[in-house]
Amino acid sequence: MTNDFKENLLNYFVGNMPRETGTADEIIKKLEEIPERNFKSFLPNSWNDFKFEGILKDKLTSNVILYGGYKDTSNNPYGIIMILSQDFKPLKTYYRYESGTRLRYVMAMNQDDDGTFYLLNCDGYPVDENVSFQTSEKKFMIVNNFVQEGKLIIRKSYIFPEDYKNFYAYKIFKDVNSANYCFVGKMLTLNSASGYYNYDEIRIIALKVE
Repeated sequence: MTNDFKENLLNYFVGNMPRETGTADEIIKKLEEIPERNFKSFLPNSWNDFKFEGILKDKLTSNVILYGGYKDTSNNPYGIIMILSQDFKPLKTYYRYESGTRLRYVMAMNQDDDGTFYLLNCDGYPVDENVSFQTSEKKFMIVNNFVQEGKLIIRKSYIFPEDYKNFYAYKIFKDVNSANYCFVGKMLTLNSASGYYNYDEIRIIALKVE
């Protein structure tokens, strides 16, 4: 351990590290609103509720992916995956897999280095906390690179056991050197004092795919 390192460590603990003041240079070169009409033909014709859970940058192209779900006018929950260009112009929307099966609500999604996508979906809708996330089946799926192949194909799927139904996943990660996946999220629990359900317990789940 060098003297410089010791000095920096001591300064860190006593709060004497130099403050970053940022820059006065202009960093925003362009700011504009994306018209809603650009998305009209890429969204369901009608719905009672709609939510995008997250966005990904495709590792093999310049495109980006939005994912989430919606409830139709009969309050049936479904999933949606949308591909956009790098300047956020919609290119294609997936509501079904190539087999014809409709997407379930996509809670979390990520992409492997080879372009393969993996996700966790459920048969509920996150707004309906006191209903859907007590009984919502969670399913892990590996799918193809639908961005480049132009179709969405299920490669593998795994249904989580019953005691994971109250799990709300925020992030999924994969070990680049193995078939080990990690899910980070919260657990829906009943607050006995208020009578309401809250996501107040962190839960981390590991899964290995054979």
